[in-house]
Amino acid sequence: YLNGTAQTTAGNPVPAMPDGGLAIGQDINGTNNFAGRIDELRVWSVARSAEQIRQTMYTTLSGQESGLAAYYPLNEGHGTIARDISIYAGIATFSQSPIWESSIRLDGMQELCYSEELFSYSVQPAAGTSYFWSVDGGIITTTTATSSANGITVQWITTGSWTVMLDAVSEGGCVVTTSINVHVHPVPNPSISGSETVCAYTTDVLYSSPSVTGHTYSWDVYGGSITSSSTSNSIYVTWGPPPVKVHPIVLLTETTPDGCSATIGFPVHINTPAAVAEIEDVTISEDSTVVVEIDITEADTEMIISVTSGNIALLPNGNINLDGTELFLAPVPDMYGSALITLTISDSCSTTVQTFTLVVLPVNDAPSFVKDDNQIVD
Repeated sequence: YLNGTAQTTAGNPVPAMPDGGLAIGQDINGTNNFAGRIDELRVWSVARSAEQIRQTMYTTLSGQESGLAAYYPLNEGHGTIARDISIYAGIATFSQSPIWESSIRLDGMQELCYSEELFSYSVQPAAGTSYFWSVDGGIITTTTATSSANGITVQWITTGSWTVMLDAVSEGGCVVTTSINVHVHPVPNPSISGSETVCAYTTDVLYSSPSVTGHTYSWDVYGGSITSSSTSNSIYVTWGPPPVKVHPIVLLTETTPDGCSATIGFPVHINTPAAVAEIEDVTISEDSTVVVEIDITEADTEMIISVTSGNIALLPNGNINLDGTELFLAPVPDMYGSALITLTISDSCSTTVQTFTLVVLPVNDAPSFVKDDNQIVD
């Protein structure tokens, strides 16, 4: 790998450690010297992926990382030994006097998800040193980007691989240049399709989001329960009654393979169904009318209410009138008996039926006589 990018592959087995130990910067025989500078030497006992290499290539390690077999930060600054700060605590001895150079470690987030947040990048300040910063793919929001400030804040304006660059200039005019790569990953844009208005207690209502390869999904519901897997790109929901303290909503969190996530809410309205309380049977006398109070719970949608008589000879349907919550019943005069009254309330969600019996008791009317003009009475 070079700068976290694979350069070549081979199928040869890893060679055994030579008896003479491990040499850094030349082969074990003291030849083939490395022409360049070395900093942060790390030896791993495990294979590292390109992503793992990129994530820590500009970050100082603790030395306690799993699989880290040796770690020489090379920060001594003088002398002829370098210390291994891994758990194995080795010591490397230089065969010649090394030329030590001061290095600058640039700290800041290198793997991040796109957002409007500001991200900080900085170095340890050194006396008499001025710092000159530049970035691509973002905007430096601090006003001291090209002064003596040892840190900046950046707002990344788009996704992609970008660079934070720094020139550190000492009092003597020496320039040390360093940079880090920043990977700004895209954030998903989840969407939900499904029913925005449902009836209370409706089962298996489908809600879904477009499936994107490699993305994961996590659902949550208030006002109902998920009756299927909550980790696929679709769910089935059984809605309950309208909640009192929370608004019904479907929530979806979508996460990319890079770990970037976004959450979206999908408000749902649960229609309240119409209902009517139980009505007790009513008894009246012949030749009288009655008003029955009806306790109706109105639905969220338009209701259709009908009242019918089971004995139209005693109580024709035309003699029934519903005015608000008052039901007027007017049986036919001089008739008695019983009639089953059926009250039906329908809305877009359900139909509710309630029945009660009207009993009309007979009355012993006084006899009457009609005299005609040509009638002779003894």
